[in-house]
Amino acid sequence: MPALLDRMNRQMAEAQERYRSLETLITGEDRDPSDIERGEMDHLRARMEELQPQIIQSVELERRLNASTEAVATLPPSTSLVPRRDRPSASSASPFDAFRSWGDLARAMASNALSGDERENLYDVQARYLVEHSRALVDVTTADVPGLVPPIWLRDIADTISAAQPFVNAFSQMPLPDVGMTLSYPSITARPLVGKQVGEKTDIPSRKTVIGPNTANVSTYGGGEDVSVQVLQRTDPSYLSLMLELYAEAMAFVVDTDAIAAANAAITQTTELGAAADFTAQLAAAASMVLKASRLMPDTMVVSVEMWEAFAGAADATGRPLFPNTGPSNPVGQSSIDSVAGNARGMTFVIDPNMAPNTGIMGARQAFTSMLGPVQTLSADNVSKLGRDYAVFRFATFLTRRPDAMVKLTVGGIVP
Repeated sequence: MPALLDRMNRQMAEAQERYRSLETLITGEDRDPSDIERGEMDHLRARMEELQPQIIQSVELERRLNASTEAVATLPPSTSLVPRRDRPSASSASPFDAFRSWGDLARAMASNALSGDERENLYDVQARYLVEHSRALVDVTTADVPGLVPPIWLRDIADTISAAQPFVNAFSQMPLPDVGMTLSYPSITARPLVGKQVGEKTDIPSRKTVIGPNTANVSTYGGGEDVSVQVLQRTDPSYLSLMLELYAEAMAFVVDTDAIAAANAAITQTTELGAAADFTAQLAAAASMVLKASRLMPDTMVVSVEMWEAFAGAADATGRPLFPNTGPSNPVGQSSIDSVAGNARGMTFVIDPNMAPNTGIMGARQAFTSMLGPVQTLSADNVSKLGRDYAVFRFATFLTRRPDAMVKLTVGGIVP
């Protein structure tokens, strides 16, 4: 065994030396290897990869053989063993003494060079050794070594950080101008008059067109905290990254809620959805209100969780879902309990948890506009306390440009 290990070590050393010499040559000449050199290097690499596990296996086997030889040397003379099947006792020397190494013994066993009695005697000695040297061991568990078992914290936070703004995203958006805290925008207050001329040289209808000004104040949304340098530098996952995500979530919640409030304050039309069987007619009536008042067809609808619940659970007198998530014949719309969107009479609606319970808003997308600035941060060192002040903020304003093109929806007495 030592000779085999030496031979493999020598082959490994030769392969490594040749491989390094080729690398040195190619690097020194600043060129790519030739096809012959590349082939030789691939062969050397494959040979080293082949030798590595063989060397490790041989070293481990040699270690085990040496340990076994030392263990066998401690065995008592074979005459102290109880013979099997009334065999006469062996000589006073151990039967293992006849073998120069454990490898010799393994070779003799594999080649059937041992007689049956010799094999039985070796088995007897081995069994006696195991019995005499076996004993109960003390148990060692993690409770005995708590100082070596550190606590492990999961890096994932089992929570959803959502910066969604369903209402803001459903209606139109425009970038906020860079300057100014009050926005002025035009709105039509009087339209021109057109009619048929009664006769030649008679007066035609005439009415002044009036474009009035509207204003909207720019609001500032923000929050902040003073973070210690220890928290900034010694936390994993990073507290700062998580903090900024949570501020973005809180910012979206407040901005979306204010946008809903601005729209509700300007809308003057309201309709109530009645029983589930009347949903089709009531939705059509709401759309007609928008069309009559503004001559615009509604294309957007945002509903509260409770109104979505009414849609999702609505059924006709036969129990057929009016808003199924599959495609049966003659559905009123489509909704699914695993999606925040659906459609009612062909109009896509989105669910907004920030809407007041049992309410919704239907309208033309351009009727309401959110103007949002980017989410920004400010920071300043708090040297005396080894901290850093962080503030997160954004500017926003909301324009209800066509309140006549929107209608409030309510659900009264509906229990899906």
